Formats: sequence, C-alpha cells, structure tokens
Amino acid sequence: MNIEEKARKFAEGKALAALNQAIQDAYAEGYRDGYKDREEEIPVELQENKTEFVDLGLPSGTLWASAYETCDGSCLRVPFDQAKKYQLPTKTQYQELIDYCKWDVRESNNNFNHFIVIGPNGNYIKLVATGYEIADRLNNWTSGYFWLNNEEEEDSDTIAAAFWSSCKQTQSIFSGYKLPIHQVR
Repeated sequence: MNIEEKARKFAEGKALAALNQAIQDAYAEGYRDGYKDREEEIPVELQENKTEFVDLGLPSGTLWASAYETCDGSCLRVPFDQAKKYQLPTKTQYQELIDYCKWDVRESNNNFNHFIVIGPNGNYIKLVATGYEIADRLNNWTSGYFWLNNEEEEDSDTIAAAFWSSCKQTQSIFSGYKLPIHQVR
C-alpha cells in the first residue's frame, strides 16, 4: 500500500468518525429539545410537586399518584372548583381500583388509619383517612375522601371517593367542602 492509499484510508476513517459523532450529537440535542418542549406542556403545579405515579397493573392502564397532593408537606385540601384543574380520577377509574385491587386496612390504636391499595402486579399506593374540611374545621377524620372527576356523570353533582373500614363507595358531596386531591394519568 502506497502513501496515497494510506492517506485516503486515514482520511476516510477520520471523516466517518466525525460523521458518526455529528449524528450522535444531533440526536442527543434533538432528544433534549423534544423533552424540553414536552416538559413545558406540563401544568405548573405538577412541575413543582413532581407527582409520582404508580402502575398498579389495572386493565385500563390507569396510573395512580402514589399519594395525595401536598402543599408545604401537608395534605392539600381544596374545594372542587380548585380541584378540577388537576387530573382527577373518574367514578369508573375509582370502581376499577375497588374491583381489581386488594385493600389492606392498616389500623392504629383501634381506629382506622389508612389503606394500602395493592394492584394486580403487586405495586401499591397509600390512601389515608383524611376526612374533609368545612369552614376550616376537619370533619369525619376516620373516613377517607378525595375528589372525583364528575364529567362522566349525567347530573352535575360533585362526587367524591369515600372509604372507611370495609366500605368503599362514591358519594355526592358539597363542592365547597375541602377534600384531598389524588391524581391519575
């Protein structure tokens, strides 16, 4: 092999390496830009809270937040008009949670404290007895409540998920009460 062939092979190798690096860099930049574009679509309140979602293995594929939304480390309780800005579960999604998951009651001092809701795949979320707030006073703290999306309902009543000991149901509830938010995706 003469010097010209060696130079040509060397140049081809360098050109190929430079081209591969340029493609890798372009791909990485495109991925970062695409991620950044999608990140800006996330509502501000979710960007700040960094809500963690759990796949419970439900037939619908619904992901449930691992816990209630919080504000300054405490359970966020809001009236329905504020809650409906979040991705609230529907009555159907809540019924699926009841039908397909094991609800393990955890008690403290003979009083209901919370449920560990275990999905078909073994992953779980915690639902705490939160009660609801009326005029800045906590009521019915031995029961758990959180807002449900009422868009699939024929009437315009606001509804909540309600659970205590062995009872799991939905109920109409006054939209001015302050209930926790448990999101789905």
